[in-house]
Amino acid sequence: MEFFQIEVTNREDVGKGPIGRLRRAGNVPGNLYGLGRPNVHLTIPGDELARFFDGPSNLVELRMGDKGRQAIVREVQIDPLTDEILHVDFLRVDEDAEIENLVRLTYKGTAIGTTKGGVFQALEEAIAIRSKPKDLPSELIIEIAGLELGDGVHAGDVELPSGVTLVSAAEMLLAQVTTPKVTAEPTEEEGEGEAPAEGGEAPAAEGGDA
Repeated sequence: MEFFQIEVTNREDVGKGPIGRLRRAGNVPGNLYGLGRPNVHLTIPGDELARFFDGPSNLVELRMGDKGRQAIVREVQIDPLTDEILHVDFLRVDEDAEIENLVRLTYKGTAIGTTKGGVFQALEEAIAIRSKPKDLPSELIIEIAGLELGDGVHAGDVELPSGVTLVSAAEMLLAQVTTPKVTAEPTEEEGEGEAPAEGGEAPAAEGGDA
């Protein structure tokens, strides 16, 4: 996977006021940490960050002048009302050292079991893997066309590219084809009227002698 380059600047002011002005200018605050080096506060252009998240790469090279820091996204804070990116944490990576990361799963095809009354259920959206940054896949495609009723796909079934190993438990269920539960409908007799409470008396008829 290629590193997506973003030009960033070092951020000295970390208070609410400076961060508010930074965001109003179309930028996003962030931090860079890891590999035993000091943390760095960043100002990141919002449009470049959006392009990065829209692309296939999970890896970023943060450019500061003539220097580049290779990193991976570790945490993103998003406004739940506006979907605005509020803050991003980046973790430094060594291109020659393996890292652990979540990789998105894409389910491809139509399970044959769904043509026989079954329902396909995707239970997981990603699995954890380990690899060197250059070998990190942007997604893992799982073919589901052959799934019959009762079949499932486990993490250990996923075909991984060369240089990639599984971190998630092999028995973790990712997707399955199930048979919908059928709820019995009440019969006509069950649906008519209400039976008197046990031990109770039936209502008296109107119009009798006092």
